[in-house]
Amino acid sequence: MSTPILYSQVTCPYSQRARMALAYAGLIFEHREVDQKNLPKDVEEFSDGKRVPLLLLNDDGPLDHSLDIMHWALLKSDPDGWLDYEVDQLEEMRSLITLADSSFAQDVMKYVNWDGSSDRSREEYRGDCELFLGGLEERLARSTFLYEDRVSMADFAIFPFVNMFKQVKLEWFRAALYPNVWRWLDYHLNNQLFKSVSKDYVLWKLGQEPVLFHATT
Repeated sequence: MSTPILYSQVTCPYSQRARMALAYAGLIFEHREVDQKNLPKDVEEFSDGKRVPLLLLNDDGPLDHSLDIMHWALLKSDPDGWLDYEVDQLEEMRSLITLADSSFAQDVMKYVNWDGSSDRSREEYRGDCELFLGGLEERLARSTFLYEDRVSMADFAIFPFVNMFKQVKLEWFRAALYPNVWRWLDYHLNNQLFKSVSKDYVLWKLGQEPVLFHATT
């Protein structure tokens, strides 16, 4: 296998940030769009959590966590300095991303997938999400992006989940008191990098011609 293979799902926020990092780093990879309910054998074999994204590599082994995929890509190439920060800032950045993944992302999933069977209302789950959004709003009131006035890994790691949150009640989110979060999110949604990895893909089938992806597609 000479070209890395990424198993991914176009609307999955974890997959989105993995694809953005690979594309940003200018790395060519084979993209395989999958159905989470009908996973290929590779995902079943190499992903401990039986989930996407999964990146298969020649020498570095399979990477089945989106943040690991992002770090791997950025170590290959980081032209705009997503990780070009002082050590203390990188530590803070890691803490923010960890909080987003361990708390906010889980709350967003509950909010998005609420079906009425829980003993909590959708509004209560939304309130949980807002605890994190409030912190983002304060941070973005001080700078254009999460760290200073240039993009970082934290921006691209977190914004797909804010976008997922937004889609549940768009008009509510427009009217909510998060103008800086809205501005920041709007920037990312209109960024060519996000657009380039958000196209509609046909589900991958065994034996089909490889679909190669790189930053110029």
